[in-house]
Amino acid sequence: MIKLGFATTKCAAVGEAGTRSGWTRLSTAVAILLTAGGFALTLVVAPGSHILLALFVLAAIAIDFGVQGNVLLAATRPVRTALY
Repeated sequence: MIKLGFATTKCAAVGEAGTRSGWTRLSTAVAILLTAGGFALTLVVAPGSHILLALFVLAAIAIDFGVQGNVLLAATRPVRTALY
């Protein structure tokens, strides 16, 4: 049995919509920027702050969503290229 994470289940619908509409490059750029933003989010607050844990959770979700989106778009690219 494969366990799916939060980002995998939500990203599939969003990625499929971006793929079918022909916005693959833009969707890939957004996924990469979301991942980079997740890493940048961890640098916003000083260490030892009470809000740091909440930002780490948000950053982890953003990184997971961005990486899964990029993997989904990369996996569907050969299929779309062969079909059109």
